[in-house]
Amino acid sequence: MIGLVVEQQFTIFITENKLCAYLELLPAPESELEPLSLEYILNILKTSKMSTDINESLISDTLQQFYSNNIIQPPLLIAQGKKPQSKQEQGLHWLIDPLSQHEYERVIAPDFAIGYEVCNQQGYPGIDIFGEVIESLSLPDMTISEGDAVYKKIIKDEQGNDQAWYYSHYLGIVNLSDDVLSVQSLIEVDKDSPFEANINVYGFLGDEIHTKVTSAHIMETLKRMEISQGWDAQLLIKVQHLARRRQLSELQQDVKKSLLLLLARKPLEAEYGQLEWVVKKGSDNFLDKIIAPGQIIARYKCIFAGEDGTDVYGNTIAPEDQSALFPAVGKYIELSKTETHYNYRAQTLGLLETEEDISLKSLIEITEDKLFAYFNIPIFPKKSDSRVISLSQIQTTLEYEFICYGLVEETLQKIVSQIQLGKQGADEDSYLLKTLVAEGKAPIDGIDANIELNKKISAGKLMKNGRIDFKERSYPWDVKNTDEIGHIIPLVPEVNGIDVYNQAIIAKKPEDIELLLDGLHRTDDGHIISDRDGTLIVRKTTLTVTDSIVLDGNIDNVTGNVKTDSTMIVKGYVDPGFRLETTADICIDANIENAVTKAEGNIIIRGGVRGNDSLITAGGEVNVTFMEHAQVYSQESIIIGDNLIDCEIHAMEEVIVGEDESTKSSIVGGRVHAQKKISAGNLGNEINIKTEIMVGYSKDEQNQFYDLSEQIKAKQKELEHIEGLYGSSGTEQGNMAHLVEKIAALKVTMDEQKQQQTRLKKLMLSGVNSTVEFYNSAYPGVTITICGNSLKLKEVYKRGKFYLIGKRVKYQQG
Repeated sequence: MIGLVVEQQFTIFITENKLCAYLELLPAPESELEPLSLEYILNILKTSKMSTDINESLISDTLQQFYSNNIIQPPLLIAQGKKPQSKQEQGLHWLIDPLSQHEYERVIAPDFAIGYEVCNQQGYPGIDIFGEVIESLSLPDMTISEGDAVYKKIIKDEQGNDQAWYYSHYLGIVNLSDDVLSVQSLIEVDKDSPFEANINVYGFLGDEIHTKVTSAHIMETLKRMEISQGWDAQLLIKVQHLARRRQLSELQQDVKKSLLLLLARKPLEAEYGQLEWVVKKGSDNFLDKIIAPGQIIARYKCIFAGEDGTDVYGNTIAPEDQSALFPAVGKYIELSKTETHYNYRAQTLGLLETEEDISLKSLIEITEDKLFAYFNIPIFPKKSDSRVISLSQIQTTLEYEFICYGLVEETLQKIVSQIQLGKQGADEDSYLLKTLVAEGKAPIDGIDANIELNKKISAGKLMKNGRIDFKERSYPWDVKNTDEIGHIIPLVPEVNGIDVYNQAIIAKKPEDIELLLDGLHRTDDGHIISDRDGTLIVRKTTLTVTDSIVLDGNIDNVTGNVKTDSTMIVKGYVDPGFRLETTADICIDANIENAVTKAEGNIIIRGGVRGNDSLITAGGEVNVTFMEHAQVYSQESIIIGDNLIDCEIHAMEEVIVGEDESTKSSIVGGRVHAQKKISAGNLGNEINIKTEIMVGYSKDEQNQFYDLSEQIKAKQKELEHIEGLYGSSGTEQGNMAHLVEKIAALKVTMDEQKQQQTRLKKLMLSGVNSTVEFYNSAYPGVTITICGNSLKLKEVYKRGKFYLIGKRVKYQQG
């Protein structure tokens, strides 16, 4: 505001944009000055070259009220120019300017219009109160969206076109930011303490603006903000009055004042007394620590229970929880309430513990398998005042622990007798005597069916997992027609157990055996008989009598490379540079060095394998005594009797190094991969040789699975598109044949991809439970990778296993 004329009896102000002039009459002692006349004020205004029409009648009426009735008037609008209209092709015509620097100019009442959309607004110049032209501005195009407390209505204009009008939902301040129009309510509530509401009041000029803050507008805004508590009608009237009577000096500084509008009821906090210990806290006396069921340990008095409050929205607000002032309720303790106190009460028989909370250590111990429950009998010196522990207290404790199976009443009575009798020897300390009070029924796992081979043929047994004693020099075994190969030992059913909680313990169910016989048959009573002369080959649960080739010497320059469909039994070596291949099994008595051995069945090497050029590939199991610098691939498992040194190993099932959890066998150097499990005595060695141990699927296999999934989806879309073309009537005959070929080719490709996807999915599902086990030590230099997640060992780990949790490789000792 700019002071145009300042005298002792009055002041004339004009706005900075020179569009409005205000007259403020100032009170003065009657004896000092003559009353102002209308002519005097008009002469001053003319002297200031103000050309706008002046409201003479309004000035005259105001002077009369001021001097006759002694009524002080707010600043009076006596002259007003014409605002310019901005030019804009697409935008909004503002009734309230949301970009005004003065917040009081942006105040709006609920359901008042903020502005409306305009198209091709031509604009026009304005004229200030001195007759000067105010040029029209060209504004950029504008589109807005509704923000908080703004709503839009579509109204027909004079031409019948839809026109968007924007209205305020609250009594508040209009804001425009990032093309979002919003209204900030004048009524504010503290989110952290919603028990009072305040209203921001501004100084206003002109009767039009005065009407924006009325009690009706305030109450409507309160209702829309869902503020329902603490209303005070007199307070609303006071706020309205203050809004009208703000001083002009404050208005010049754009000052707002926050006034308390309403006050809700805050919750009243509870009041408690000090914690009182009923028992001897921290006593070293063993007797003082024994707490009986139902016994009160400590308590505190409730002086005032507190009272709920209500926030301005009508929500019930409870007092703050004061429990942190007192010890936490621990195990086997309940916090019970009486009319005057809160009591820490024992729920069972136990030893008092007060370090972190108030809790009990139960005198009952349950074994991990839940088959045995023990009661720790408190035994006191004979001269001590032994606390009486009754049978009912022990029974209450057992019931609280839900121990209800396998209880022995005689044992419980014996416990009571021992407590009452006390310990012999007056000077000795108290102690706990561990006594069995309940015993469950252990489960009995079922026994899988298996095959017992005829001892005249083999020295060992073939179990369901297919493991046989390959060190037995007679394997593979020669058999005759009608020879009894062995017999099936039937499965033994499981027997479920019961724990001390009377819950079933599920025993392992046995699995029957499914045999695949070729050249043999099974009798009704479970005997396995050969149907012809030949060699017996055993591969898991597949037994075959087949022709075999027995070579008494070596695979060398004399024999050359050997390729056959028969089982090969080599009594000697396979020399460097030679190849031995068969669609059946291979059994070699001696060593292989830098040679290639391939079989679709099992490969058994009673010696070892050496050499970087040694390659062993088997469709079945590979069994070798030792292996150095070789490459081995098996579709089943790879079993090494002693050590695996610097080899490349891949097995679709397991890699087992050493017999019967040997602590001397080792995997040192190289890279070893198995789908399900790798086990050895030691992983790496003391000089930290780099050794890679991998189980489960790899990252490449995982990525391949996801890539295949995307490829199949793309092929499916392509197929649907082509089938759509094929069915359309406009397709020519020649193109029709081409489409048929393309559809067939796509289906073949998709079938192959789906088969590969299924294989990878099974691989990924089975790999999640993969483990690496070792029976002695795992050394630094070893990297354990499970399903693409790695752990580099930086210290020596003792007997245990590595497994996967989520995406992290974990170690479990034992």
